[in-house]
Amino acid sequence: MPHRLLFFSFLFLSTIVTAQDTPSRIVSMNVCTDQLLLQLVEPQRIVSLSYLAADPRYSPYAEEARRFTLNHGRAEEVLALAPDLVLTSQFSATFTASLLERRGYRVQRFGFAADLHEVAAQVTRLGALTGRTTQANALLNSLQNAVAVSRARLWPLLEGKRAVFLSNNGFVYGSETLQDSFLQSLGLVNVASDAGLHGPAPMTLEALLAAQPTLVFMPSASAIDAQLAHPLLRHPVWQRLAGQVRRIALEERWFDCAGPELLHAYTVLEREFLP
Repeated sequence: MPHRLLFFSFLFLSTIVTAQDTPSRIVSMNVCTDQLLLQLVEPQRIVSLSYLAADPRYSPYAEEARRFTLNHGRAEEVLALAPDLVLTSQFSATFTASLLERRGYRVQRFGFAADLHEVAAQVTRLGALTGRTTQANALLNSLQNAVAVSRARLWPLLEGKRAVFLSNNGFVYGSETLQDSFLQSLGLVNVASDAGLHGPAPMTLEALLAAQPTLVFMPSASAIDAQLAHPLLRHPVWQRLAGQVRRIALEERWFDCAGPELLHAYTVLEREFLP
């Protein structure tokens, strides 16, 4: 009898552990974890997403996200939802995340993916945290296969060309960024990285011209964010080089989060360079 009681006690405790390991009330306080949750996890297990998830300027799943309770990363909001898993970034809602951890809540922080390997690692990690490993693997396989096809098509046309990502306020993306990894995946030379710049960094017009890029990638102009990058390219010097420099719109939000949004950038280049 003691052995049978011990056996059933073990089964009971195992059930509790399994239930705890597979969260049923998940809160996301970051737009990137919002997007991965919407692609991997059943809706009934998502109790709240960040308010940015419902903004089409930042999220491709804005319409779908509006069906969920939205939060602004405030502790009182999250505590009222009684989550068993809270997802956030390393740089957003840090006060709330720390408070929740002190109160015993399970909080997982995600960084920004700096290359394609980190994209895969983040998707895999979120799949494991939510008990959706199979779905995460399927998403990754689809993403990696699509990237491989694009690379095979574009590499012969782009290898060795000099390129730069030019953002608002004259910032470029150097080494240790997803933009740099994207360029390397296609055989392109990132002139910002080549100039010794790391991460997002300012680059003067003189330095840009000296780097001699033939491809300039930048976000679409808008009334809100067309501050310096777009006026910079209207400078008379750039205008004289118009025949040598090709400008292509690649949206920054495609590189903000680890996930399939990155495929849009490859698709745009296929349209630009393939017959």
